[in-house]
Amino acid sequence: LKIVSFSYLTTSISIVYLVTMRSVERVVISTVTYATSFVSNFIINYLLIFGNFGFPKLGIRGAAIGTLIARLIELGFVFYYNSKNHHFVSIKWKYIKSLDPILKKDFLKYSSPTMMNELLWASGTATGVAILGRLGNSIVAANSITSVVRQLAMVFAFGLANTAAIMVGKKDFHTAEIYSKKLLLYSFLSSLLGVALLLIAKPFIIKKFSLNIEVENYLNFTLNILFYYIPLQSISAVLIVGVFRAGGDTKFALIADILPLWCGSVLISAFAAFYLNLPTKIIYLLIMSDEIIKQPLIIWRYRSKKWINNVTRELN
Repeated sequence: LKIVSFSYLTTSISIVYLVTMRSVERVVISTVTYATSFVSNFIINYLLIFGNFGFPKLGIRGAAIGTLIARLIELGFVFYYNSKNHHFVSIKWKYIKSLDPILKKDFLKYSSPTMMNELLWASGTATGVAILGRLGNSIVAANSITSVVRQLAMVFAFGLANTAAIMVGKKDFHTAEIYSKKLLLYSFLSSLLGVALLLIAKPFIIKKFSLNIEVENYLNFTLNILFYYIPLQSISAVLIVGVFRAGGDTKFALIADILPLWCGSVLISAFAAFYLNLPTKIIYLLIMSDEIIKQPLIIWRYRSKKWINNVTRELN
């Protein structure tokens, strides 16, 4: 953490720039930047974690150094591209100082709920992990493996969610509605592909990553949860992260994401764990119930079309 913490500052610059470039349809720079940093991180981890090719064997510190260097490479790409292509998006302090007061107000109006959403979602997820941490090492190990598998299975769905945020937000109301329907369908289909791949890979994952019989038992259960969780999360990712935010419905996106998490899965699972002393598997199922709870809410909002708002403004 001491080493990798330095990367947070560089990431705060590079990620905003690269997301901004995506929003103006300059997506190649993001792909090249992240691909280069990924390969660099992989190579440095191989060299420094295990001490290959004469490099020092640093273990977890080597992994942290790899992450830091990868983030510095990303920042280098950003500054280089900014210096060569400033006619698209340019980092200049005068733009921040001279931002129109009306635009500042609009920015805070739409961004504040989103920032609060991300903060509360991250803390809620961490709380769920903390609850599991009180139930034993085996369930924690199983959950760690399952989390990685879920992220891999959701790669295309999360990518489509970010695509929705760009495409839906750039078009007129009718086109936005058409794009949202198509991207929602594509995301759901990609999640089914992820589920199919998980079904094939599940025996291999359990065999290779189970530390003991107890972990194997928990891992088999937690992976089974993903068969329903992945399709549901693909729907909520596109609607909340992509469609609702692009349509300016950030306040509802905040409510739909956070209430089912904090007032639903976190609260219920904590009560079940510390007061009812229910079995660990039941508690894990409750922790993973937020996607079930939010589905009726977000689908109702999507069908109501109240998420479609004009967030643009013409200034003199």
